[in-house]
Amino acid sequence: MPRILVVEDEALVRMGIRHSLEGIGHEVLEASCAEDALRLLHETERPVQLLIADLFLPGYSGSELAGQLRGERTEIPSIFISAHPRDLAVRKGWIAPDARLLQKPFANEDLVALVGKIIG
Repeated sequence: MPRILVVEDEALVRMGIRHSLEGIGHEVLEASCAEDALRLLHETERPVQLLIADLFLPGYSGSELAGQLRGERTEIPSIFISAHPRDLAVRKGWIAPDARLLQKPFANEDLVALVGKIIG
């Protein structure tokens, strides 16, 4: 069963993502901030196949969290979520041009389709 780490400070958004992904058979770990996410990853022995993170988290950006995870472990693909449009996020340097970004609000179908492309 693929394992996904969801890091989102808005509880309702996090809960909706978890519900959608568990509904298609994924195991979901969730955290409300980067510190909790890093703690979860250090406590678990099974690897995570995907990171889904809000672009702006308390004390960390989602892209900073992804960079730290890449430094500590093998490559973990990432999906960022944000209310900001992609072109602004790229122009401001918040994400790389090739980063995956879902703009809030997004349809569950779009989330599921993107996750399917990445980890099947």
